[in-house]
Amino acid sequence: MARELILYLALFKPRTQALRWSRALALAEEVEQLAAEHGEAVVGTALRETIEAMRAKQGGGWQPLRGHGYLIRVLGSVTARDLPVETTTQTAVKHHSKTAQAMQALMEDVDG
Repeated sequence: MARELILYLALFKPRTQALRWSRALALAEEVEQLAAEHGEAVVGTALRETIEAMRAKQGGGWQPLRGHGYLIRVLGSVTARDLPVETTTQTAVKHHSKTAQAMQALMEDVDG
């Protein structure tokens, strides 16, 4: 995810000057917080998709990113797309023998 983070930070760089180190650090810490909340793999995927989309837009009147709004929208779509489908499984009901049931009842009487 480190490579993606560097490329993502470059999207914030103004055309005529370098990105301030303090700004880069703040942005990186915010992305790190997103990774802690959503998982590094999911945020890495969202970063890649954001970078690809912004590079495609860099032609005309492209402006540097100002915040994480676009990344958060992409993160939401990645999260929704990659959610595992819940499957319901039935657990087998164990039928205990009469002896086991009697022993269980005795144990409950002793404990209770």
